[in-house]
Amino acid sequence: MKLILSFILLLLGGCSAFVLRTELPVKVHLQYNSAGDVSQGTDIFTRRQDAVVSLVSIGSFSAEMEFGTIVNVTSGVIINREGYVLSTEFAARPTYVDENGETYTGTWTAVYAVLPEAYGANNALYRLEIVNLDEESGLSLFLFYDQFYISENDGAEVEGFPIVAEFASADVPGQSCFAIGNAVGNVINEVQFPYIAEYFYRSVTSGIVAFVDDVDDSLFITAAVSPEMYGGAILDQNGYMIGLISEKLQQVDEGGNWTFTENATRGIGVKSLLDYLEKVSAKLQIPIPYTVAISEVAE
Repeated sequence: MKLILSFILLLLGGCSAFVLRTELPVKVHLQYNSAGDVSQGTDIFTRRQDAVVSLVSIGSFSAEMEFGTIVNVTSGVIINREGYVLSTEFAARPTYVDENGETYTGTWTAVYAVLPEAYGANNALYRLEIVNLDEESGLSLFLFYDQFYISENDGAEVEGFPIVAEFASADVPGQSCFAIGNAVGNVINEVQFPYIAEYFYRSVTSGIVAFVDDVDDSLFITAAVSPEMYGGAILDQNGYMIGLISEKLQQVDEGGNWTFTENATRGIGVKSLLDYLEKVSAKLQIPIPYTVAISEVAE
């Protein structure tokens, strides 16, 4: 395994500033620096954004491809104190479409998470384990490999993550919403792994829930997103999670080419997300805790 990871590093430029560990899990001690005390009026919506993390996936395609190692950047959401991270299938299944329209599917060698700035981790890469990939629902589930012990505002240190997503009880057409995820911008094809993590920043865009498809539990929102935000959270005005960013919508232009539609994003709704977590929990016979909160929708 160490030889394989060393070979990947050589392919990616032989970086030495970051270490890709292969040993047993370690204890990670961090301090979460929130903007202030919620009881004193701190914006709880801002705090809930810190459940969203950036994901970096390293993988390879078949030997038939002209290139081997690739890096993909997406987003994910911490859903419980234990460190389970919910995302879309893109974080766990690399695909490539060539100029002839042929699609190749690869395998991720490793997936890493970058915590929000409030944790003071300086964009460190933390390894994730892939718990499940479900191509039918388009979802994937991960778990932090290491053990995290976090204190908040110089308080007592506790095991696990203090800020996690809280699911809304429903997604309502017409309500305001916010898309939260990682946005790398134009450097994604110019900066090598692992240095690309230094360029991560959180993007927050706003819109409304334009339509909810009750058949497949998709919600369509007017908030603009980029591909790096796939797997990020769709929050209501109270910071409760009403969906997961799935993809930008596309349309055929006059020339017959597929182009992205401005401010048109598809999300996976709350019911599908919770059904998926229950399905994985039952399949693996492990508890996967999550919180569902009742969110008041402004008229």
